[in-house]
Amino acid sequence: MLNKNKIRSIVDTVFPQVILDLGKSKYGNKPPTLELHTDIYARVSGIEGATGEHSHSSEAEYDDANNKIYIYWPNMKDEKHVIQSILHEYTHTLQDPSKWKKYRESGYENNPFEKEARKAEKNWKKYKMLNNKNEAVRIKLFEEWSINEKNQDYLNKVNFLLAGEKIEGLTGKNNKRIYGKINDICLDDLFNAFYAEGDHGKDLDVNPSLPIIYYGGNKPESIDFLKKYKVKEDVMYNIPSQMKMSGNKSEFYKMFDGSWWLPKSVYSVKDTEKLNFPVIGKPDGEHSGIGIKIFDKFEDIKKSKLKFDNFSEAKDLAQEFRVLLMNDKICLANERISNVDNEMRDKKPEEQTEFVYVDQELDKLDFLDDVLEISEEIRKKIKLGLWSIDIMIDSDGELWVAEINSASGMAADKMAKVYIMIYEDFYGEELPKDFKKFLFDEYIKPVYKINAKINGKSIKKSKGAVDYFNL
Repeated sequence: MLNKNKIRSIVDTVFPQVILDLGKSKYGNKPPTLELHTDIYARVSGIEGATGEHSHSSEAEYDDANNKIYIYWPNMKDEKHVIQSILHEYTHTLQDPSKWKKYRESGYENNPFEKEARKAEKNWKKYKMLNNKNEAVRIKLFEEWSINEKNQDYLNKVNFLLAGEKIEGLTGKNNKRIYGKINDICLDDLFNAFYAEGDHGKDLDVNPSLPIIYYGGNKPESIDFLKKYKVKEDVMYNIPSQMKMSGNKSEFYKMFDGSWWLPKSVYSVKDTEKLNFPVIGKPDGEHSGIGIKIFDKFEDIKKSKLKFDNFSEAKDLAQEFRVLLMNDKICLANERISNVDNEMRDKKPEEQTEFVYVDQELDKLDFLDDVLEISEEIRKKIKLGLWSIDIMIDSDGELWVAEINSASGMAADKMAKVYIMIYEDFYGEELPKDFKKFLFDEYIKPVYKINAKINGKSIKKSKGAVDYFNL
């Protein structure tokens, strides 16, 4: 039989790695703790030295009420037994508690959850090797686990309502092909994410007191979500009425007609004669350049069979940027680099633009004071919480606004930065440096590395880019 100190040593090494490998339960806020105990009867009764019929056969159990795993250490035969007990009981923490009662009725041998836990035990040898590592490695692993435990206090403190059915509505159609699972993992780890369409009709566990990033637009399913879970506007970063105002390009142009930063615009083919050509025609409801076409002459517009809701004077662009803001504070800025020369002019109207979004060192950008001035003017009429401004710099160095967005796409790097901004704004406290470093290492750095590998040439074109290549 192993002594208690030896069992504690095995637990301290193996348990943190099991948590990291198997992941966090979606049915609880934190991973369980693990406690060594002498006897199940003594534990339950609170009477020291108490024993009973099952004292010698009770090896380990998971108490879901206290989110704690108990190992009855006198009954542990050897190292294998300890590791298998940890794997078995931790697997139970990952299972749906609402199904336990039903599955127990099928008996221990036929219980699907017990089968799953017994299957997990088969991986014990992996952790035996871990336990044999030298002391310095074991201490490092335990320290990493301890940091991860502390981070749990700051995770899942922000809700996120997405309009569609899956994450591609946030991350783009090439999400999995380019980034693998990191965007999915980041969204799941940091936020309590809900899908207005995909989750419609389900009974969800929603805490309406938490801050919520609202990307639901004016979809009926999104409005139903807000009503069903009694989400109030004072916790919302974006609200439906303001998203509707920002989503209509023509209404936005009319609202800020005459502002120094807005290209001159008209709303009929006839009135385009009043503009300086070239002119760009746009539909109101599209995104990513869909439906847009540039015309060099008035005659070309008259001949076109395409339908547009507005026309603006096209600028000879030197650079384009998207600046993401939280209320009136700048969160991040990306330069938009096209891999194709004259992409906007040469693409077909039905095609999307394909930009590489290059993260910027904010102190290298000399136009951000102008952006703050523009954002202040916009927010007097449209109160957006998490939004972006698409900035154009022409060949003369003049700044222009193309449009604003209230549901900008995000990969894991942006999600992590947004989480920090929303958390610190809503809770009024700065997140610890260790936690921010954890976010950088887990979600920002991996995305940077992927982008450096596949978009290195485009990144090198951006003078203000963060250092993607020496992380």
